[in-house]
Amino acid sequence: MRNPAWGKVSFFSAVLFLTLLADAILSYWVPNFLDSVYKNSASVNLYLATLHHWLFLILLSMAVWGIYYELLGFAQHQFVADAIPLKLHSGAWGVLGVARSTAYFVSPLIGGGLLYRSLVAPLWVALGLSISEMVKWKVLLTRVWPLIVMSVFLSVLFLSQNVFWQLGVGLYLTIPKKIKMPQAKIEAWKKEVVVAK
Repeated sequence: MRNPAWGKVSFFSAVLFLTLLADAILSYWVPNFLDSVYKNSASVNLYLATLHHWLFLILLSMAVWGIYYELLGFAQHQFVADAIPLKLHSGAWGVLGVARSTAYFVSPLIGGGLLYRSLVAPLWVALGLSISEMVKWKVLLTRVWPLIVMSVFLSVLFLSQNVFWQLGVGLYLTIPKKIKMPQAKIEAWKKEVVVAK
């Protein structure tokens, strides 16, 4: 700990820990909270999926999450590259990994406590903090817009790739039932598909 770089790593690890802790708590808590309120999260998801006028908001939310995730990774790489000497890179990545793993380990415990007490206040605090950070986001977006454009492009590319994968699985499971093929032909067709992969 004599090297001043470790102080920077410790501070950045604490910030990363708190960010990932909040992310993981919300990822754990919100679906469970919705399930406890509506008693059936599948029906809520089905209802939201059928609201075509919400499609833009859903896609925008996915894009914002993708940008957040990419910027988080970019910030870690930029921090290690700029603030840490080359000989300490592996140690810095190790400490950052411990911070991430600890946040993901502790967050279900905290999220479970929030669910047990049925607290809604953390959601409002997170929303207030998000709104207060908009000024910083405006400055950040003017400087790293190429990264954000690339991230959105890759998100759309991977989204379309996921659609094709899901479509393939769906067709694989439903085509034999729809066209009423004999069972022997269905089994032969499945073997051909498996061999082709």
